[in-house]
Amino acid sequence: MLALFALFLAFAPLSQDPPAAQEAPPTIDEILAAYEKMGVHWQKGPTTGDLGPQAQIQVPEGCFFAEGKGAQRLLESWHNPTSGQELGVVWSYSPADNREWHVFFTYRGEGYVKDDNKELDAEAKLAELKEGTAAGNELRKQRGWESIELVGWQKPPFYDPKTHNLTWATLVRGSSGSSVNWNTKMLGREGVMDVELLIGPEALDASMPGFEALMSGFEFKSGHKYAEFRAGDKIAEYGLAGLLGAGAGAVALKTGLFAKLWKLILIPIAAAGAWLKKLFGGKKRPNEDVSGPST
Repeated sequence: MLALFALFLAFAPLSQDPPAAQEAPPTIDEILAAYEKMGVHWQKGPTTGDLGPQAQIQVPEGCFFAEGKGAQRLLESWHNPTSGQELGVVWSYSPADNREWHVFFTYRGEGYVKDDNKELDAEAKLAELKEGTAAGNELRKQRGWESIELVGWQKPPFYDPKTHNLTWATLVRGSSGSSVNWNTKMLGREGVMDVELLIGPEALDASMPGFEALMSGFEFKSGHKYAEFRAGDKIAEYGLAGLLGAGAGAVALKTGLFAKLWKLILIPIAAAGAWLKKLFGGKKRPNEDVSGPST
């Protein structure tokens, strides 16, 4: 919120009239309304986010949940390809310290993944991830989107046999900033839930307790848990090593909407007026100049 207020103040030299003495930043309801216009319908927590037949997530107060179509529209708005299989997204928003993060959920029903081979060659897999990112950049180029670079591991891959979760994190960089892709593959009876946290690297450490608290509310529904495997169930054609890099998170960069607000230096002042006009549907505030080139 403070960042958005600073952005309004930055427009003072462009306005014919001085800004109001107490220009108010947008309320959470205005922000949610802006998201509604782009097709992202947030449910306020506490609520239960339904993740298809397989799983659900308990969304706490201070977080918001949107279903699969909203998750896809959000990713597209950030110039990220979607798989079309996204089941939902959780948004955590803290106006007090200008911190936010998003968690995307995608299910891959390719069978039960055996975890008997826990050897993970991190360096070899990093090379494969970089190759995949390069291939993804070809698609980005076709769509007129910026290319991105997979810098390296933020956290090397590790597997927890108690929770049956495979986790790793990568640092991704583009011309508009950097993102951490914190990936967790949660193994179930019939497939894997891909959980992808997209967050700025500067906010990662402070946000991890909230993310971990959120994930404590995730569960596979009865009959779909990893421990409920039965003889005759479909077995995936790959093991843990095959999960590394699977999913959209390998090439995701958080570069849209409110992520940009936290790094005002990345927004040209001349273009920011049009961005605000687009965000708030052309609604003017007192003494607000919304002229400028389109972003």
